[in-house]
Amino acid sequence: MLQRSLGTLIEVKSVLDPDTWPVQVDMDGIAFLRKIYSAETDMTTIPAVMLTGNGSKEVMADALRWGAQDYLIKDVISTDTLNISLAKACEIFELKKSRRQAEDHLRQNNKMEAIGQLTSGVAHDFNNLLTVILGNTRILQRKIDDPTQELSREDLSRKVKTIETAARKGATLVRSLMIFTRQRPLRVEIADLNECVLRTCSLLQRSLGTLIEVKSVLDPDTWPVQVDMDQFENALINIAVNARDAMPGGGKLTIETQNVVIDDEYTQRHPDATTGPHAVVIISDTGSGMPDSVARRIFEPFFTTKEAGEGTGLGLSIVYGFIRQSGGHIQVYSEQGLGTAFRIYLPQAPKPDVTEMPDETDAYRSKADETILVVDDDAEVRNVVVGMLQQLGYKVLAAQDGHSAMEMLKGQTSGIHLFFVDLIMMAGITGMELAKQAQAHAPGLKVLFTSGYTENAIPDYQLLPGQELIGKPYLRDALAKKVRFILDRKDIQK
Repeated sequence: MLQRSLGTLIEVKSVLDPDTWPVQVDMDGIAFLRKIYSAETDMTTIPAVMLTGNGSKEVMADALRWGAQDYLIKDVISTDTLNISLAKACEIFELKKSRRQAEDHLRQNNKMEAIGQLTSGVAHDFNNLLTVILGNTRILQRKIDDPTQELSREDLSRKVKTIETAARKGATLVRSLMIFTRQRPLRVEIADLNECVLRTCSLLQRSLGTLIEVKSVLDPDTWPVQVDMDQFENALINIAVNARDAMPGGGKLTIETQNVVIDDEYTQRHPDATTGPHAVVIISDTGSGMPDSVARRIFEPFFTTKEAGEGTGLGLSIVYGFIRQSGGHIQVYSEQGLGTAFRIYLPQAPKPDVTEMPDETDAYRSKADETILVVDDDAEVRNVVVGMLQQLGYKVLAAQDGHSAMEMLKGQTSGIHLFFVDLIMMAGITGMELAKQAQAHAPGLKVLFTSGYTENAIPDYQLLPGQELIGKPYLRDALAKKVRFILDRKDIQK
């Protein structure tokens, strides 16, 4: 039919895929456009011209919305009009396709550039930490190898603390990256923002230098919120460090708290905000401020105004990701020459309903002849954990794989009080599967999982009754609290 209507100057050719999906031949044009429309590319998969007997604006708008390159009314169509329309549709389709390919290519280039910035910044930070750790361990090793070298107890303690501090900073950097990618679940608790701000201000006053005045203005009735306190303090420090960089000649940093109820009008202007009561923290400085072009991009991943290698460009994007993951909302206001203010909104917390853990240090130690079976395929990690638990007074058995662990469990006549197992092991069985076998053999056996991975990264992850999780890395105090907590629980059915 097209060959007859288009004339002899245009050759009409068909190239058919024998596996072409069937469609309803009686469907209307809009329905067919929806079939061939791709939301990902915002265009149809083939050139499309809408032919209709209905000339309404609504139908025309729908056709163009669903990707048609042109729109014709049957009653007024001519051969010339159809020829022009088909040629136009093909040209528009190819232009859109070329533009989409160029955009994809640009995004890929930007992604590779961003990965380069990330690699450069993270490598810079980690190399600094590794320099501190390796340098101090080398000094300690030389002291061990050559006893004639003098190293006082105070020097020894100072170097060990320096190594520990560097390791903690490395763990914090990893946690920040995982929060940025939303691969680490937050350790949420009911928090008093005023207490957090006071602690942070005390730290900032010492660390930002004498040229910057740190001031807090707190509403004593600020509502409690649900937030990861460690990460929230890191967010405040991150913003404060940016403020310091904007005040090289000194200035004032003010952190305020207040309550606000977000209404519908505000959420219409800020779609990522939610209505209801919120506690607000405002961090303002008297620095140089930012132009709009910078302020608009301030939360973009890898965006930085620093030189290559001087930063990852992740700082404020991590803050943004953390606040959003906490159900909150963040805004920045800046005027060049006057300063910048960040406003963090966090929803008011419901009444807490948590099980409190003991506070007395002695309560963390073994209360009786309690035995813990540790299973980890990493020998260094396994030895450290065994040492920690033995210092706390527990009897400890250690296994490097699931088979050894089950043999020990079956051969222990006095019983195992806690099964401490790495969730991810290299010997073909997960910690979750091993724990199921252990609890099937010894009903009521309590299990403590550990992992450097996160809940979101573990498929089908779900704690069962009598099971708890502690994330790596952890210190002895945190391990002691968690072990004592699960051993003292009375709500586990045997």
